[in-house]
Amino acid sequence: MRGNTVTSCRVPHRGPPAGCRRSGMRVLAGGLARIRLIPCGCEARPGRRECPLSHEPIITSSKGASVMPSVREGREPRRAAAGSRRWVALVLVLCVASGLAGWWRWQSWSSATSLLAQAETAWSQARFADAERLALSAWQGDKARTDAVLLAARAAMAQQAWERALLHLQPLTTGRGPHSLEAQILAAELLHRRVQRLGAAERAYRAVLARDAEHIAAHSGLADLLSLCGRKAEAVPHILHLLRAGIETEHLLLLARADGVIDDLAALQAARRADPDDPNPLLGLAWRAARDEQYASALQLVRQALQQQPDLAAAHLLLGQVWLAQRRHDEYDAWQDQLPPGAFEFGETWDLLGRMAEQRQLTREALRCYWESVRRSPERKGPAIALSRLLAENGRTADAAVFREHVRRLQNLEETQNRALFSGDQGRVDLLDELCQAYEAAGRLWEAWAWRRFADTLSDSATNGHADRARLAQLLSGAPLTLMVDSANPALRVDLSSYPLPQRGRGSPASAAAAHGVAEPRSVSQRAIPSAVAASPQFRDDAASAGLHFRYFNGSEGVPSRRMFEFTGGGLAVLDYDADGFADVYLTQGRRWPPTAPDPDHGDLLFRNLAGEHFVDVSPQAGIIEQGFGQGATVGDYNCDGFPDVLVANIGRNVLWENRGDGTFADVTSASGLAGDEWTTSVLLADLNADALPDIYEVNYVTAPDVFDRVCRHPDGSPKLCMPFEFYPQPDRLWLNRGDGGFRDATAEVLGEIPLGMGLGIAAWDAHGNGRLSLFVANDTTPCFFMTPAPAEAAGFALRECGVESGLAFNADGKATGAMGIAVGDIDDDGQMDLHVTNFYAEANSLFFAAAAGVFEDRARTAGLHQATWNQLGFGTQFLDADLDGRLELFIANGHVDDLRAWNRPYRMPAQLFRWDSTLRQFREWPSDVLGPYFQQTWLGRPVARWDWNRDGRDDLLIGHLDAPVALLTNVTPHSGRSLSVRLIGIQSNREALGTTVRVRWGDRTIVRQLTAGDGYQASNERRLVIGVGDAASLDEVTVAWPSGMVQTFRDVVVPQEWWLREGFAPQVP
Repeated sequence: MRGNTVTSCRVPHRGPPAGCRRSGMRVLAGGLARIRLIPCGCEARPGRRECPLSHEPIITSSKGASVMPSVREGREPRRAAAGSRRWVALVLVLCVASGLAGWWRWQSWSSATSLLAQAETAWSQARFADAERLALSAWQGDKARTDAVLLAARAAMAQQAWERALLHLQPLTTGRGPHSLEAQILAAELLHRRVQRLGAAERAYRAVLARDAEHIAAHSGLADLLSLCGRKAEAVPHILHLLRAGIETEHLLLLARADGVIDDLAALQAARRADPDDPNPLLGLAWRAARDEQYASALQLVRQALQQQPDLAAAHLLLGQVWLAQRRHDEYDAWQDQLPPGAFEFGETWDLLGRMAEQRQLTREALRCYWESVRRSPERKGPAIALSRLLAENGRTADAAVFREHVRRLQNLEETQNRALFSGDQGRVDLLDELCQAYEAAGRLWEAWAWRRFADTLSDSATNGHADRARLAQLLSGAPLTLMVDSANPALRVDLSSYPLPQRGRGSPASAAAAHGVAEPRSVSQRAIPSAVAASPQFRDDAASAGLHFRYFNGSEGVPSRRMFEFTGGGLAVLDYDADGFADVYLTQGRRWPPTAPDPDHGDLLFRNLAGEHFVDVSPQAGIIEQGFGQGATVGDYNCDGFPDVLVANIGRNVLWENRGDGTFADVTSASGLAGDEWTTSVLLADLNADALPDIYEVNYVTAPDVFDRVCRHPDGSPKLCMPFEFYPQPDRLWLNRGDGGFRDATAEVLGEIPLGMGLGIAAWDAHGNGRLSLFVANDTTPCFFMTPAPAEAAGFALRECGVESGLAFNADGKATGAMGIAVGDIDDDGQMDLHVTNFYAEANSLFFAAAAGVFEDRARTAGLHQATWNQLGFGTQFLDADLDGRLELFIANGHVDDLRAWNRPYRMPAQLFRWDSTLRQFREWPSDVLGPYFQQTWLGRPVARWDWNRDGRDDLLIGHLDAPVALLTNVTPHSGRSLSVRLIGIQSNREALGTTVRVRWGDRTIVRQLTAGDGYQASNERRLVIGVGDAASLDEVTVAWPSGMVQTFRDVVVPQEWWLREGFAPQVP
């Protein structure tokens, strides 16, 4: 045998060296050599040597020659030889150990392979417990078999033993072996989906991405986790990674939603139970609480989250939103000082800073912050809307137009998303084509490309789609993963970087304003408030007892068929048609559908008021034979003959009824030049061009070939009402009064580019204090319109739509709501008219305070209306001073458009009455049990008109319903205050005196009321102002500003009393 041989002697009093039974191991001893351990007493082949007494091994060559070094005779050479022998012994021990280890590994590998095979067989036979046990035994036999660990973990998962599976995976997740990445993602999914330890899952996902930045499952899991916890901004990059990888993912729908949050309360609660200290579920629950205006709960949760993770940017953002919503400025300042650096990377942070700066009247700082927000998050409408408004206010009209156009593109995208993704037409290729185009127009190319791919899978003949996909792919080549490409970001075209940033740590709002030379507005709580009225308002339904018998018919008998025309309801128009001083009422009626034949059972009705005691139907005597499908109605003296006329909105031909002054009416629609067959919901007769002649504005709704026949379906196939965005907007129309008894269609001339909306309500008032009427149109799921007359020096009359700049197009969240009813009044006694707008269910109503002439801000949250109206669906609404204390109450008629009780949605809803608390600057809802029986029932409320039908100096209400008779709510409030009731008649101004402002002063209190038109939803109020003055016995001064510019002042006015005031004349007391 070649190589060297190690020979060991056997000593009588010692056992053989351990491991002397193995041979053939290679060691390093002056070079690689094959060696054998030979027990003492055996020959060392090929030559035999006796063992020396020193017990040191003798190394011989294969030829029998000694290979040990030469030594001198004597003691020193012997010592040297002994040292060498000890060295060789050590080498021999190592060799033995290595040999035994190798043998054991071979035995273990052989055994592990067999066990793993058995485990795999057990797995295939669904014997998961056996599979887990065998796989673990295989791994214990050979730690290199990490595939056995994975199998054991999966077998534990099959038994729903999630924690045991995580325990199996733990050794693999800390290394970088062949299966470690697979183990890491499996552990992350277990932590996320099964045991709900979200913080640990987030760290596990991020560990996977640190090793593989394109890992699909990790990006998908993080997108879900972050979206669940209210961290949409952080989820977006992960979703875009999936899109770039060509993954068809439901996350596209998350990007399409405004909040982009996965709303799963059960998952958040389970995650909190799994780890009470995990900031992720705490943040998700806080986000939900803040959304529902449960601010105390939101604050507690978000503070707990920040205690666990102080640098969690999303938690800081939510905290700032809560402070801002509650106008808690001191806390907001402390919040701003504590913001972590990472928070400034989010557009939402800058939006909050901008809103706070604007609240403090720091316009330049607000502009800079909003600009920074758009620069980082150009997909968000809110900051862009604010920039358009503030830039226009500050004279930068060209720059304002850049942001206004950006908002238009974003809104177009939102409306297209609604039709293509959230309607009954989901999956239609033509709508998906529109969606792709809208995404591309908005600069959101990654989503355009993804939806294009999806649309192409639905149509084999989509050759244009394939071309678009290729073109988009080319545009995206090398593009960064951002929601919007830079070329579509308006903040990169308008530079506001020279504007100042807000100072930090400035303390209270007053000191902040003082530091910038801005006077803080005087608090309402510092003003003199009239003495409180002892009792709450009370109302009594007198419709039946007063003979006002009317029930609207919506074309559906029995169970509603869910066609679109069934939900809107009819209209109410209050007028004194016989000039006896008592208000009469015209009520529009529906009819059987389709309207192809006469319907003798249904028609509009005119009720005459008999001295404030009773009503009588005088429709036949008055010549009212109107069988259109009635919607809203309005009143105005179109021919200026002193008698109010009625314009009725219909589905189809609208009708103008001329009051002949003898108790009869004539249909002069065709003779006056009016035409059209659109679906008109609301109409307005008002002097828009300041020539003292009433003009007409028609608010139109939606259109489609099957708009009146289509019935949409729930997922289970049951019928449901379609949503408005499943159709197309019907343009409004405007008619100018020619002065000869006729009208001409001046829509294009006056409106220019005709705006497209889905209109339901309208209101007109003098918003700028210049005697000219502005118009607000409440649109359903499209931006609301605010139209103001062009400057007087401009050539010709024109209305300019400036909803975005004014702040009225969207609510505080930048959303185009399902707007319907409108109330106009000065809530906070600053002399400017504010607006309340009712919205769809789960949207909350909007409360637009006038911040300046023609500029508004939605403060529904801070004014206490957001949560109170969230679970209501409002239609008609009115401001009125029910208890005559000088403060306006707010009335809302509610009721759903579809019966969704099977889906836990209320159908009939109670009406609501709110009082204004001037100290807290909030509305407080009156308890229903103190207001009267009507408020303790539920209704499908629709139009609401305000009038004083019995002339007792208190405003009453008239309410229409879908499935119940009309309600006449007579104001019977005990111990109410005094009032000045004023009926205005224009001479130089329009005869209806619309836009006339009455200012009343007594002591140090001043209130302002204006005669407006259109309030209520498909309604027309009595042309009368009832001004409550509390317990005042006289008024120091009453000032009347007419639209013509004439101003009349009256002093030392005794109250209560009623005036009939003709422009330029002294008041008459009837």
